[in-house]
Amino acid sequence: MEMMKMKANSSLIIIISLSLFGCLSTPEIDQWQPISEQSAKRLIDHDDDGVIMARDLCDGTTLGRDVSNDGCSPESTKDVYFEHHIDFQQGLTSLHGSMDDEFNAFLSTLDKSQKWNILVQGYTHKDGDMLYNKVMAKRRMAYVAERVSQTLGSELNDIRSRLLDGEKVSEETTSEVIKANTPDDEDNDGVLDNLDQCPGSDYKYLVDTKGCTAFENRLVTHTLTVRYPRGSATIDPMYNDKVKELADYIANYNVEKVEVFGHTSAPGSAAFNQKLSEKRAKSVVEMLVKEYGVDRKILVPIGKGESELLEKTQTKQANTLNRRVEITLSETLRVERKRDLGIADADELNRRVVVYAQSSQLQFKDRWHIFIMENPAEIQEQENTAGGDASGWEFDEEDAAEASGW
Repeated sequence: MEMMKMKANSSLIIIISLSLFGCLSTPEIDQWQPISEQSAKRLIDHDDDGVIMARDLCDGTTLGRDVSNDGCSPESTKDVYFEHHIDFQQGLTSLHGSMDDEFNAFLSTLDKSQKWNILVQGYTHKDGDMLYNKVMAKRRMAYVAERVSQTLGSELNDIRSRLLDGEKVSEETTSEVIKANTPDDEDNDGVLDNLDQCPGSDYKYLVDTKGCTAFENRLVTHTLTVRYPRGSATIDPMYNDKVKELADYIANYNVEKVEVFGHTSAPGSAAFNQKLSEKRAKSVVEMLVKEYGVDRKILVPIGKGESELLEKTQTKQANTLNRRVEITLSETLRVERKRDLGIADADELNRRVVVYAQSSQLQFKDRWHIFIMENPAEIQEQENTAGGDASGWEFDEEDAAEASGW
């Protein structure tokens, strides 16, 4: 192909020379010298971009791409964003079935030739077992990050993780949505201020036509988990606020029975662990009675020893998770009717991992190609008049060779 281009350029030079023959004297023409092979190559448009090699600063431009006078294609940068939400099943830290298929489909949309900035975002939840919720959230995030790394490679991509407070995110998101949709409603309960007889209602609950909170009888199950240092029966101070919240709940809703289950980790004898678990359960009972005024008669301490381990591996983390007391209530209470806001609460967010993918990708401008479509009726008429091919030529051996790729 390159030899054919050189011959074409040489022919062009000869034609130009002949056209100038009448303008130049014979002595001047006799002084002309044939150009070198190297110079001839510089007159070729090697990459078919319309610019000869002598002026082309960007040899090898992709065919069909728009170029400037120096043979280079103007480029710009475009930011590309993708987002994928994963809601793990309760208690699981890996994906299976359709959820795994959906994640694979998302990963397949990320161009592996590009550099990606990946953010894997999880959410923690302080209700229930705040430490275990945090551990599970981090495990899910690590699983997702590893899957992304295996697909894209970690060498050329930036993969980061971020753990947010699920309760705070849920509260802020809900508040923004409610406030945006409830003008002239100060407490955002759905009843306008001029009709609201109970200002200050919590917008998370349903209200009646007067704006007062609606109640119902509903089975309520709630568990709060607190933990201890190794060998201790005194709870970690980080749980004090949550214990107070539970005590207030017990008082406000007239709870009649609360079971307090003590647990230990696996190390140590079964007999020692049983006594330690009972001691821990009783310590929580004493705390609820003496510090928060809960009626001792409704509190039932139960020691479980090492019989119900959260995690059975012999690791420091497993031992920490297993040393716990679970304060549990489950009975039918008269409580507020929850309002369906269509927004994930903190418990749902705790099982969610969101993957954000961003890439700055180069963009190029292609040349316009204009195709003129002839009138099909006229073409058919020409074919009929010509007795077959509208152009009038017959298919010969040379055409057969060209059609076969010769």
